Amino acid sequence: MTRPLTTLFRRGRLLVLAAAAIVTACVNGTTTEATTGPFFTIDLSVADSTSFAAGSIISVRATVTHEAAPVSAAAVGWAVKTGDTTAKVKTTATDTLGQTSFLWVLADTAGVNTLIVGTGDRTDTLHVIGIVGPPAYLLAVGVDSIATTVGATTTLKARVTDRVGNNVVGAVVKWTTTGGPTGPATIPTDAGGISQIGYSYPTAGTYFVTAELPGQATHTYQIVVR
Repeated sequence: MTRPLTTLFRRGRLLVLAAAAIVTACVNGTTTEATTGPFFTIDLSVADSTSFAAGSIISVRATVTHEAAPVSAAAVGWAVKTGDTTAKVKTTATDTLGQTSFLWVLADTAGVNTLIVGTGDRTDTLHVIGIVGPPAYLLAVGVDSIATTVGATTTLKARVTDRVGNNVVGAVVKWTTTGGPTGPATIPTDAGGISQIGYSYPTAGTYFVTAELPGQATHTYQIVVR
């Protein structure tokens, strides 16, 4: 029997609202386990506690089944509980394979991100660990033009961050100076993402010091010795 379009539309709308209500309730911590069927199953393409660089955009695919058969046109609700909550709640529908996807933007800061996925009588919670990404930027700490005197030690600092601004520990920074008493020095960043070095010059003049994050960035400091 063919159902009227208005009936199908109302049913679809109710499924969407139900899915959104489920994930919203999960975010608020007010759900209880379902005790009647049909019992749906949600399989997610990303394993729980997987690590990605902070600030990444990852695609999470949900496959909805009932008694091992794919469920098409199922409303799936997605709710970001912790992390980047720009898109707090969104509802999508499964295709003929019982699959649908969500683009999840992780928080820029390192830490745990939590996504709640719900459909029908089933909800799953996915945790993803946001970790510091690879070195991307080199930033001067403090002033980069300094006046000093002959024989005095001048300390220079540079901070290394990943793409979204997290401090990177152990990044290699190469320091070189013009006219200085020492050759190039390689100093890794500390727990705060800082690499620092001290220079002293035996004669008056203007010297230039370059901090280099190999293959990524450089920064030049000017030291005027009087």
